[in-house]
Amino acid sequence: MVMGVSFVMKIAISLLLLKKKMRQKTQKTYFEINTGFMVVKADLLKRWVNSLGNDNKQNEYYLTDIVAKAVADEINIAPVLAESNIEVKGINNRSQLAEAERYFQLVQAHHLMHRGVGLCDPARFDLRGELEIGRDNEIDINVVIEGRVKLGNNVTIGANCYIKDTIIADNVTFFLIR
Repeated sequence: MVMGVSFVMKIAISLLLLKKKMRQKTQKTYFEINTGFMVVKADLLKRWVNSLGNDNKQNEYYLTDIVAKAVADEINIAPVLAESNIEVKGINNRSQLAEAERYFQLVQAHHLMHRGVGLCDPARFDLRGELEIGRDNEIDINVVIEGRVKLGNNVTIGANCYIKDTIIADNVTFFLIR
């Protein structure tokens, strides 16, 4: 979250926002849960960690206590709300890693679709880099785009294509020949 030298330090805490309806139809209660992710400027983190105490029943030090220290130092705290619980889920094995990767790929696919790219099946599309898009582009199933790729206008990419570090001009149909 560093935006420059004159940047005023912000702590970003990834939060999962849970909504619960109250009995009154016009009011809702929101709960914030600290998932443990924080972005903190190093010098502030060092100072706050060195001043942590263990005055609790378990005699333990809690890193989350630095939030109170930031508030006391009048540092702006900016929570980051997770769109999905998978964004803050731990990854401890290959199955969980694959689940997180698939979620990330679906998010990217939907962003492209909102920008006008036609994807035949967003669940069978992988973007592993940067994609610059023109207008009226269509991408079929099982397409992998890697590195820096630029699509002109009216580009069609057929099924099962792998495209890496490529510029595709306007009005091109790109497909796999078997």
